[in-house]
Amino acid sequence: MIDTLDALEIEVPAPGEPTTRPDERTSMAELIRVIEHTRFWGLLVCGAHNPRKDVLSYLADAVIELAVDETRMHRTLEILKCRTQPFDPGPHVFQLVEQRGVMLYPNLVSIQRRLRRRVTPALDSERVTPFPTRVWWPNRGDQLASSVSAVDAAAVRSSDWPTIRRGSAVLLYGEPQAGKAPFLLNLMSQRVQLVDYPNWPLGTNGATLIVSFRGNGQEYLRPLHESRLLSAQWHDNVSDIGFCSYGVDDTLNASQVAFELIRYIRRSRRDAVPVDWIAFVGVEALHSNLPAVARNPSFWPTIFAITANEGITTAFLLAAEGPHPFVAQYGHEMDYILKFQRRVGTRIVDIEKSPDPPAQGGYPRLSFNLQDGQVSEFTGDVPSGQAACVAGAVREGAA
Repeated sequence: MIDTLDALEIEVPAPGEPTTRPDERTSMAELIRVIEHTRFWGLLVCGAHNPRKDVLSYLADAVIELAVDETRMHRTLEILKCRTQPFDPGPHVFQLVEQRGVMLYPNLVSIQRRLRRRVTPALDSERVTPFPTRVWWPNRGDQLASSVSAVDAAAVRSSDWPTIRRGSAVLLYGEPQAGKAPFLLNLMSQRVQLVDYPNWPLGTNGATLIVSFRGNGQEYLRPLHESRLLSAQWHDNVSDIGFCSYGVDDTLNASQVAFELIRYIRRSRRDAVPVDWIAFVGVEALHSNLPAVARNPSFWPTIFAITANEGITTAFLLAAEGPHPFVAQYGHEMDYILKFQRRVGTRIVDIEKSPDPPAQGGYPRLSFNLQDGQVSEFTGDVPSGQAACVAGAVREGAA
């Protein structure tokens, strides 16, 4: 290792002889030849403005450029040249972590290139997650639902009952306090079943990961902590739950978020608890809390590609009073779109998109009775311009 070439002096020609570029190149070539002849692995370090950098770039087998993005306080690594083997171009963020060494985060382009080499599985049409027939919430719901029988769900569900195919992308959006988070927690805790054999007992679902862009996103888990019945349902049907929270950080890079997601998926598979569900909550807070991530146009397409290649069912929770850019920009990537609305004493959701709606007339519009959590067909007025389809609600004041 020669550190640094900036201090290396090359033998100069005799007085009166002009210094030419070929002579300098010959000297550099001789230096590299000596290193190779001794069968050493040579590492030559120089500054970004070293006059010999162009010559060395021509002679060396690999050229790696390290830089610092002073505006975002990032260290980056970029491979400019590498003979005899392929490499991922573009800058990659890296960090020096105590007791862990160098942590390298591949950029989103390289992640997508690797994913394109893999076969993306189709949506699983045999294994589905049924919509809950009741939505448990803390206190009042637990007390009033204590007499609900175990056969209740089978009696309510029919061949037209809405289901979510395994490996789908699901968008849940609507005004705040419309019941999106409790509905999602109840949905993710439903045990996967076979389409043709719904009563065939299957094993416990895999792991569930909740990613929050609202900083401390524990409020999304409040119904799970406070509801005895919902907590028991998760304990019986879900193998493991992970939680990842991102607060305000204008230096966090999109590649870091994507790479941490990949690491979690791989670690869960290694531990024999593969991830079945990933829920991204607080999507509307991404621009304010993680501006560098939100500005990267490849972030969400990369997330879609990662989850699709792994066959993971993914939910996106978005609180928006009216039209939101996320819905307009990425609605076509979703397999299911559920729009939540508030009504006095109930919560309503319309299924605006589904890959397999019923053959006759689409899904009925459903509502959740806030007294006991019972799901039933909604018979009230349908606002003009809304689709007359589907699903959810929960207790008053739910997120």
